[in-house]
Amino acid sequence: MEAKIARCRSRAVGQTISDKDIVRNIKKIEKNRRSFYDFYTNSTWGDKENYDLMVNTSKGDIKQIAHAIAAAFKEEIQ
Repeated sequence: MEAKIARCRSRAVGQTISDKDIVRNIKKIEKNRRSFYDFYTNSTWGDKENYDLMVNTSKGDIKQIAHAIAAAFKEEIQ
């Protein structure tokens, strides 16, 4: 959760928002995503069997991770 809070805080430039409010918003958004996903897919949100690739982004920069993944797939295709 700390990584999510840090990511939200970095995007909230010029805004004052407490960690408690950030956590509340994150949980609300995740609950809505889970409900939507479960309803429309008849699958369980977060079940690793539903994904082709899972990447833990909590310890890295998302843009760098995305570029590394894209480069790996590009090499695989060629």
